[in-house]
Parts: sequence; C-alpha cells; structure tokens
Amino acid sequence: MNMGLTAKMQIEDAHKALIDFDTGLARKVEDREQNIDELYAKADQHIINMLARRQPVANDLRVVVASQKIASELERIADYAANIAGHVIKLADNNGADSLPLDQVEVMAQTALLMLTEAMQIYNDKVEKPVASIWKQDERINAAFSKLIEELSRLMIADAGATQKHTSMLFIGRCFERIGDHIKNMAEHLHYMFTGDSFSPVDCQ
Repeated sequence: MNMGLTAKMQIEDAHKALIDFDTGLARKVEDREQNIDELYAKADQHIINMLARRQPVANDLRVVVASQKIASELERIADYAANIAGHVIKLADNNGADSLPLDQVEVMAQTALLMLTEAMQIYNDKVEKPVASIWKQDERINAAFSKLIEELSRLMIADAGATQKHTSMLFIGRCFERIGDHIKNMAEHLHYMFTGDSFSPVDCQ
C-alpha cells in the first residue's frame, strides 16, 4: 500500500511538473524514485521470507503471489513517472514550454490516477470486486495516446524546428501509456488473487 501511495504521488507530481513546467518538482520526482525502489526491495524480501517460513497455500498463496507481481508493476509505474519528470527537465533545457499539446496527456494522467486508486483500494480491502472496469479504462489512455501521436505528427510537419520538444512530448505520452498498461496488469493480478484464474477480455463482457 505504501508503494501504491508513493507511485500515485509520483504520477501526480510528474503530471503537475509538466503542466506547470516546474523543473524543481520534476527533480523531486526523479530523486524520490530511489524511495520506491527501496520499498520494492523490502516488499520482495518480505514475500520471500513469508513463502519460506509460512509456506502459504490456496487463497493465502494467491495473495502472496499477486502481491509480489503488483509490487513489481508499481515499481515500473514509478520508473515511468521519473522518466516523465526527466523529459520535463529536457524541455526546460531546450526552452520547450511554449505551445505544448497537453490535452491528451491530461486525459492519460487523470485516467491512470483513477485506475491506480481503484486498483489499490480493491487490494487494500481484500474483498472480491470486478476489475473489468479498471482493465477497460486503459482503452481511454490508448485512444488519447493515438490522438497525441497524430497531433504531434502534424506539429512536426508544420514546425520542423520544434521537433525536439515534440519528440519529448511523444516520450512523455509513451510513458503515460505504459503506466496504463502496468495498472491494467495490476487488475489482472487482482483477478487472479480473488479467483485463481487468469484474466481474459471475456471477463469484460
């Protein structure tokens, strides 16, 4: 849960750093990446110890296995948030704050935050709930990323001199798209934790 809260804060602050063009906040996001790496190492060691000492079975084993996978997803989410922060700093170094296409990035960030909040709430409650809504929300992130690519392509053609900053925006969009994928994976791990079955798109119907 601590990893989840930290990952959420990293997404929020990376997004805010981009919107406000706040390089100081972006550097804080980069600096905090080590915190979640340390939390992941502790969680992983705790899980290994639990498997060795308690040898959980059935439902308990599924919780432990799913927790290990979810922790890995959260670590990667935080990595992508730090990457976004790094690109904000690059934009600052290249005076790229003007006329950034931010609308689709806003959709991606807000959707990812909603998905992550819902996933961590389900994990915290340990009460079986459908995860299809989390899984399906990733489609909104993918659609926004596709629109961002189209918009950036037009801008690159119209202004070849601004290609570098538009490329940074493309990488930022890609990071948010990957964050959505990892939260989608979390939903699949939650489904396994509750049911013991692999998640399938059929479960969304």
